[in-house]
Amino acid sequence: MEDELRGYVGGPLGQGKRRGRGEDWLAAQLVRRGHSPVQQYPVWKHTADQNYGRYFLDVAMGRVAIELYAYWQAPWESEYVIGRTTDILRDGWSVLYVWLRQNQNPQEAVVNETIKFAIDAEARSKHTFRTIGHDGTLLRVGWLDNYDQVTSCRPDAEPKQLDPDWSPEPPAPPSEVPDDEQHYRMRARGGGEPPKSRSLEENNEIRRQWHEYHEAFDHWESERERRRQTWEILPKVDRSSAYRGRGTTSTRFSSGF
Repeated sequence: MEDELRGYVGGPLGQGKRRGRGEDWLAAQLVRRGHSPVQQYPVWKHTADQNYGRYFLDVAMGRVAIELYAYWQAPWESEYVIGRTTDILRDGWSVLYVWLRQNQNPQEAVVNETIKFAIDAEARSKHTFRTIGHDGTLLRVGWLDNYDQVTSCRPDAEPKQLDPDWSPEPPAPPSEVPDDEQHYRMRARGGGEPPKSRSLEENNEIRRQWHEYHEAFDHWESERERRRQTWEILPKVDRSSAYRGRGTTSTRFSSGF
């Protein structure tokens, strides 16, 4: 595919769908710089093992898809754009969005950033998805994670401060459960001797221990996700099923920023 694209120098531009704002200008500037862009290049959409239609890339250069996005909503906030980007990334491309808002046209800095992104993509940069403004300002970086979803963040995002006292093992739940929960279990089982009753103070102390356990588990779970590498899939960890005193007992991890 890459050789086919590079061999398309000087070919007819604009085949396929209607060309958008700034597309002809950007393609012409890239040609002036010695590159070989192709406008409206078709790529297959994918779902499982079946093909179903095509996308037309605004500008293709090597294995870089350059999309000029003229809309008020940010590309990384559009469900359609993220779905389209995910499909293209899965197919081995890198994707650059140039966000053109109302009455904006791409400037010379966009050409520089496009070439820079193409060089980074060829060098197997971690960031295979980027969004820049009409003046070349870097707005967003991202990549395709292990869940085949686009993960993106601000390029100036502060690094996460890790908890030095964090343990890889989850906190242990209390050994006892409150009386009312045990009574509930007895009734659910259809009988059985009720447990020995506790004083109100003893019962409340056990409740307090479970409350602290849930807070500690939430912190452990959050810190574990923060330490996850972009390539790492973490196994699901369940809370203790002994006492379901607060909400759900399972966790689901995601990689968003």
